[in-house]
Amino acid sequence: GYFLRRTKEEVLTDLPPKNRIRVPTELDRQTEKKYNAAESNFISYMKNHSGKQPAEIAKTLQAEKLTQLNVLRMLSEYGKLDTATEIIESVVDSGEKIIVFSSFMDSLHELKRRLGDGAIMLTGATPVEERGEIVRTFQEEKNIRIFLGGIKSAVVGITLTAASNVLFMGYPWNPADGLQAEDRAHRISQKAESVNIYQLHTDGTIDDDLEEILAKKQKIFDTIIEGKEALVTEKATDMVARKIMERRK
Repeated sequence: GYFLRRTKEEVLTDLPPKNRIRVPTELDRQTEKKYNAAESNFISYMKNHSGKQPAEIAKTLQAEKLTQLNVLRMLSEYGKLDTATEIIESVVDSGEKIIVFSSFMDSLHELKRRLGDGAIMLTGATPVEERGEIVRTFQEEKNIRIFLGGIKSAVVGITLTAASNVLFMGYPWNPADGLQAEDRAHRISQKAESVNIYQLHTDGTIDDDLEEILAKKQKIFDTIIEGKEALVTEKATDMVARKIMERRK
């Protein structure tokens, strides 16, 4: 019934501070059109399937809702590629390394195409036996300055402290995933004075809803673990769906 908790701040006192930078972005025009169409389709879907449903049908509808919301997340990330490329190239031109996280393969592959041989990539499709060499190459090779990683596949058990810059294309569903990802650079052997964490954000999109949800989920964690006052019971997908419907009224 008990556990003993030690925070990073308590046991790793030499780690540098995190410098969080929220970067306002706009979707490129072509992706913006696709995003608006996908959002309209989602709203129509929600209106056509509102109300109580039998348990099995409700389960299917919930899965479809998640699928359509992930399409919006994917388009939101893909529409930021121009801004992401500018930030990455600026960091590299300054002589530093950068880690880029995305939830979607399309965004990572397009960045790899744009950035060329100076970028190295690790995703869920990367064979396990190759992952150690990818990490070593990024850590040790001066000409490899960009690490492209999946938010789920490149966040546990690897050290990427050769970089002191982390960029998120979008938002995960769970705040723990984001913290695990950024801590690839914020760990023992990090020598920089600070770790810069860039969060790309497009107003008026699902980014607004996910940002709010992550903050509320973090409050739930604080309630359970640290005894702070906060409680949210609504499902993340339901909350996002409700926010999108309200925004488009």
